[in-house]
Amino acid sequence: MKKKEKQPKKYKKHRTFSIYWLFYDHCRWLFAPFAALLFRTRKTYVDKKATIAQIKKGAMIISNHISFYDALVLQYAFWYRRVHSMMLDTAFQTKIGSLFFRGINCFPVNPNNLNSSFASMRQCIARLQYGYVVAMFPEGHINFSSQPEIKEFQSGSVLMALQAKSFIIPCFLYRQKGKFHRFHLCIGKPFNPYDYFTGPINIQNLQLVTQELHNIELRMQKEYLEKVSKK
Repeated sequence: MKKKEKQPKKYKKHRTFSIYWLFYDHCRWLFAPFAALLFRTRKTYVDKKATIAQIKKGAMIISNHISFYDALVLQYAFWYRRVHSMMLDTAFQTKIGSLFFRGINCFPVNPNNLNSSFASMRQCIARLQYGYVVAMFPEGHINFSSQPEIKEFQSGSVLMALQAKSFIIPCFLYRQKGKFHRFHLCIGKPFNPYDYFTGPINIQNLQLVTQELHNIELRMQKEYLEKVSKK
């Protein structure tokens, strides 16, 4: 007899007040004072009212990737929502690591494994459809360059937002040197990928919308760094 293929585990929606969130909420508030001292994140909004309203409904947050702490910076920047994050599966290889990272709303992805990537995408889409907030880093890797620069975006984040019918909140993350390495987070206006499609959803149009999102990120970077340099 043939063995039954293992079906991918479906993600379950949890109530606002549930034991499922106990570990995450405990860790978040326990380490909040340390995060405030370590990151000292300065937030700037392009349109604060519109962005906060959308975050409360649920959205995908995308940002450039400059350090190992970026996911935590976003967790505490949007403290009024539980932020879910996609992480490389290397962090989940041990039982302790897997329990911890899953407990703080992280889920694994392996870019080199097609089945794993599809499973991660399904999880991300499901969480967005439930109205959760999911943080993504579309550059696909950490940019350790000493100069602020934003690498090209991969189109997976836009595709998942389209399938979940979710808005995207573009963010520019910058680490200022000379002042205790303070983090700066510029938060853009809600971006609806459907507004930028003029035809069917195919690879070509998907790349064009991804490029438009990347251009918005570049403009945010330029405008914000100009303000910082004038101070």
